[in-house]
Formats: sequence, C-alpha cells, structure tokens
Amino acid sequence: AKVFYGGHYGAVKYLKGPQVDSKSQLPGGREIADVRAYKKALAAQPELLARCFVRKVATFATGVGLELQDEFLVDKVLEASKPSGYGLRTILHEVIQNELFTRK
Repeated sequence: AKVFYGGHYGAVKYLKGPQVDSKSQLPGGREIADVRAYKKALAAQPELLARCFVRKVATFATGVGLELQDEFLVDKVLEASKPSGYGLRTILHEVIQNELFTRK
C-alpha cells in the first residue's frame, strides 16, 4: 500500500521517496552533513555573503552585470559597511551612493 504524506495541494499528493545523501565537501575541504551545516558554513564568512549581496543589488539596481573594473567599487562598499557588520541598510545606502549606481 502506498503511504501519502502531507496534505492536499489541489489535486496533487506526494509520496515519501528514498533517503537523500546530503553530505558534501566544500572547496576548502570542509565536510558538511546537511543543509543546516551548509548554512552555518556560509554564515561563518560574512564578508563573502556581503560581497555576493552587493554584486546582486548592484546588478538589480543598474540593470547591467558587473564587470571586472567594478570590483574595486564593490570593495569600497564592503569597506564602508564593515563597521556595521555588513548590515543590510548600510549596504543598500552604500551601493546607492557609490559610483557603481550613479554612473551606470
């Protein structure tokens, strides 16, 4: 007999599938066991997360992807937002006031 899990989502039901092996290894060699460990590994590198966020916000705000020469402007934004712990509001203000946003 098939066992269905969860409720109905319209007319769709789902079956519990086979176990998924979520173990992985990060490029630095660090082993992670599951999604929670992956999130912790990412959260341990706030500057990396902030750099990615700055790039995404700048791309969204300007409508144009960043180029190699824009990296020093990303570095300026990160440097200015570091004292606040890379706060979201600070990063947004720095991106908007930066040449990255005003010249594109």
